[in-house]
Amino acid sequence: SREKSSASSRASPASGSTHHRYSDMMLARPQGFEREKGFLHYCAVRVLHSKRFDYLMGMIILINCISIGLEIQLTLDSDDKVKIISEMEHVFLSVYILEIFGRLLANGRVCWKQGWFLFDFFLVMMGAMTNWILIPFITGSVDAGAR
Repeated sequence: SREKSSASSRASPASGSTHHRYSDMMLARPQGFEREKGFLHYCAVRVLHSKRFDYLMGMIILINCISIGLEIQLTLDSDDKVKIISEMEHVFLSVYILEIFGRLLANGRVCWKQGWFLFDFFLVMMGAMTNWILIPFITGSVDAGAR
């Protein structure tokens, strides 16, 4: 009976407490992961270094490119639907900012030495400054920021 109770307490990480699930996940941690950095860091590393996340971000970038093309075409055609597509720019920008924060959480100061991160950071910050600060300041409307 003693063996049964110890075996059942180790049965599955999903059925155990948060501490047990965290301990089990630590066994499968990525190389270079440091326990002191905590669970949030671990989650960020696990998500951001996965192929699925890369594919998801690739799809988001592709959809963003398509929406930019549609926005330009609808603006040239003076279509009223341009507002819906320009609103999507806020969503894309928010996703990119979350990715930047996630990369900073996962990789720390190393990010500031990586050329692609700096390039992405620059593009996202320019987009945020343009859409959420500069254009609304000039036009007096936040909705105009996505145009």
